[in-house]
Amino acid sequence: MLPPRPGRPERLRFYVVALLALCVSACAGPVTTEPSGADLSRLPPPPPTCTNPGDDPVGLAISEPQQAAGIPCLRYNVEIGDAPTRGPDDAPITIVMFSDFECPFCTRAMQTIQTLETLHQGEIRLVYKSFPIARHPQAMLAALMAMSAAEQGAFWGFHDRIFSGDGIATPTLIEHVNALGMDMTRVATDLDAMTHAVAVRRDLEQASRLQVRSTPTFFINGRRISGAKPLSFFETIVEEERAFASTWRAEGISPANIYAHATRLGYEAIEYEQDPAILDDDKTYPVPVEESPTLGPVDAPVTIVVFGDFQCPFCARGHETL
Repeated sequence: MLPPRPGRPERLRFYVVALLALCVSACAGPVTTEPSGADLSRLPPPPPTCTNPGDDPVGLAISEPQQAAGIPCLRYNVEIGDAPTRGPDDAPITIVMFSDFECPFCTRAMQTIQTLETLHQGEIRLVYKSFPIARHPQAMLAALMAMSAAEQGAFWGFHDRIFSGDGIATPTLIEHVNALGMDMTRVATDLDAMTHAVAVRRDLEQASRLQVRSTPTFFINGRRISGAKPLSFFETIVEEERAFASTWRAEGISPANIYAHATRLGYEAIEYEQDPAILDDDKTYPVPVEESPTLGPVDAPVTIVVFGDFQCPFCARGHETL
């Protein structure tokens, strides 16, 4: 397991992958002792601790820099970037959700998140990350249409309508577009041009670095949760993070920098000493062409190797782009 490291450059690809989640371990707060004869009413309250263990099948430990900085709980540094957000930017709680619009567990989890937003109005910022799973045939289409909705200022309306339980068949998605007053011609143009494929791909690559492989996967101020856990599970972590945020504000951290402070020393990627038997989408591989059919000059500065399927409609679309 390697420590946090800077992110890698993004690469444009013609394909997308679906990937699965690990979850966080708990950490214990410091042990304090009371001085003999002290006036307990004048002592500051003990610092909050991490009481909710979450899920951590690989046994990650808090990084040494994070321990030295006194930031409790195992955390991940999940960059928000230009992802769709809901709630104040200076909220003490930031929930990043890797989501699939066709996932029934995401639908269930969103009901829990909406309850949390109601219970903690003005204290939660929700961040959406695309994670369409390959076995869900409509998930990629819905993710791309959601990004088109974001460009038209209608992302959360589109998002909430999908998770209202009406399904995501193509006619239903079109109904959502029309109900929100979106420009359907513009949406169709975005889909034909794959305008937002890069944004979805970027989320998938980020998920890959974090070993997110299932939905929903959440990061609450960097603390990882997998699956549609009960409200009480989320509430415990939210209350702890509210206490941490209060402590950090008292130490001089501005409200707008709470998330950055909480996650700045968290893990940016999970790597193994021995590479798994799958391709890493952030690496470049030499692919021998040998006697494969080619088109174009042999001394071209760019060589594109395509693994295709003549019955694949996406291959046909990719061929048109090439």
